[in-house]
Amino acid sequence: MRRRHTIGLMILAAALVFTQVNDAQAQAKVKVADEVAKLKGSNVSAAKAAALRLSSRTAWGAVGGLVDALSVGLRPEIAVAALNAVAKHKRKRSLEVVALYSRHRSVKVRLAALGAAATVNDPRATAIVLKSLRDSDKGIRALAASIVEKRKLRQGIESLLELLKKGDQGVVIPLANMANANLARAVSELTGVAPDMLVARILGLLLRRPKFGPETARVQVIRALGKVPGTETIEQLSAYIESIPEKPIRKSRLEAEAYREALLTGGN
Repeated sequence: MRRRHTIGLMILAAALVFTQVNDAQAQAKVKVADEVAKLKGSNVSAAKAAALRLSSRTAWGAVGGLVDALSVGLRPEIAVAALNAVAKHKRKRSLEVVALYSRHRSVKVRLAALGAAATVNDPRATAIVLKSLRDSDKGIRALAASIVEKRKLRQGIESLLELLKKGDQGVVIPLANMANANLARAVSELTGVAPDMLVARILGLLLRRPKFGPETARVQVIRALGKVPGTETIEQLSAYIESIPEKPIRKSRLEAEAYREALLTGGN
């Protein structure tokens, strides 16, 4: 009898919990609906505040609400807030609307859309990032390049090299951080095609990466760097020499010293 009583209490407790959860979810849906209404409204301050509340990852149904609001079209300043909220959730279901906003006329909106895409590991998000490398705004291209580097998107390297040819400074650090021996060779082959200063800077930065190697690869990069015209080459060689201790003796350091000396003395 006691056992039946205990089981009955457990069933009752479970039913109460289920009811409470359902009630909480229902209340949450009402709150989300209220916030979405504010997003769609004309009061910019209220809409931004609503987007901030919907950015909470504990807000049930928030992603669906944000997607719903964005789908009907929002004013640029509100769209930015909504996209920033979407980014906090890192959900694949938002990518379709994010892709639409990545083509928006406003640079700020496109930046926010790109930031939202960067939070999701999905081929559709990757497509948005790669497409953004061809954006007309240099700030968006720079952000896309940094995302390519962070996520190690090797399929973006060709676009980064094309941007390098055009003198886009936003690709310098991403290329330097992603470069292996083959990519270093590809960069050095753009000497005289891309701005020499940028080529030299990329080669110098990748040389100073602790994990770049082996030593034979470093020597090859030093030799390629030494052939790039301009004072930037001397600065990068000097920076590499200073980053390497005199002992134990390393061939790459000796090569860097020799090239720097030749450049400083005019090859004499």
